[in-house]
Amino acid sequence: MRILRLTDIRASRIPKLIQKCSTSDDVASYINEAQERLMQKGRWWGMLRRYAICVTEGYITWPRHVASIEAASLCDSPITVRNKFFEFMEMGMGLQRKDVGDLQVLDRDESCIFIDVAGIDKTIKVTADVAEATPAPQVLLRGYLPSGRPIRTQVGGSWIEGEYVDINNAVPAISTNIFAAPGPRQVILPGNLNGIVRLYSYDPATTDEVLIATYDPDETVPWYRRSMIAGLENCCTSCGTTSDCSDVRVVVICLMEHIPVANDNDTLVIQNLEALTHTCQAMRYEEMDSATSIRKADAHMAKAIVALEKELEHHAGAGTVVPIRVEGTTWGAGNIEAIY
Repeated sequence: MRILRLTDIRASRIPKLIQKCSTSDDVASYINEAQERLMQKGRWWGMLRRYAICVTEGYITWPRHVASIEAASLCDSPITVRNKFFEFMEMGMGLQRKDVGDLQVLDRDESCIFIDVAGIDKTIKVTADVAEATPAPQVLLRGYLPSGRPIRTQVGGSWIEGEYVDINNAVPAISTNIFAAPGPRQVILPGNLNGIVRLYSYDPATTDEVLIATYDPDETVPWYRRSMIAGLENCCTSCGTTSDCSDVRVVVICLMEHIPVANDNDTLVIQNLEALTHTCQAMRYEEMDSATSIRKADAHMAKAIVALEKELEHHAGAGTVVPIRVEGTTWGAGNIEAIY
């Protein structure tokens, strides 16, 4: 099975069908929108991945390519994944905490950083792994002061929300403002950087620092899914000698998020060239904005979905036994008696 890259798309029929030069930036623009459309229409082949992580506390911030958690296992035993409404059921368990709860993966709000800032007396330190352009690019950090007021600074005679901080690997820059917990609420990067950017919670009094975020060079407005495993911190500190993890080992099946491709060797999540071709053709017909072209666009999108369904059937095989997921305890409705 080959892996589709952007360079393979440039060498395919797609540039000719959308009437673009194979080296044009428009090819990447088309294919990125095509992949994003298809990824939101189903759980196609290659979109579900298995990840194992070692955790030390109940909160988990997932990498940028994780869209949702479909299944989870804690220390080799399956646990239930819940959505945001589970804690608000009238006859349910109520609000859960990382140190009190029933070992379930609960959805939490998204965040632009991996680890929250502790306390109300921290600034933000910005470092870069490699040298960037001159003058130094900047990252915009938005958040709140310890007083609860939003941080505002003056740039070029105008007031803006947030503070710009230089991205410099030679001399790391530190924000002039104190960011109250949980830290920056929004981070805006310039994108197209040379290397990774790191954010630290920095204590001006002690110079202590804690890494709170790591950003890829192409990220612009980072936003990550978060989960909490209720009761984890009072449950166990490790999985014992049977695990390859010195801490608690969590294995998940996650649904992949669309990450735009930009460089020729960047790989696509959707590996079905037929589906991508039909979707790009549908997008081109949509631009014509006529009754005939809209019908043609719909026809191509329908063919793209059929191609993905056939690919999924091809890889899943006919001999697979599909498991039935049944919840052992029915929260909010009482237990269901067994019928013999």
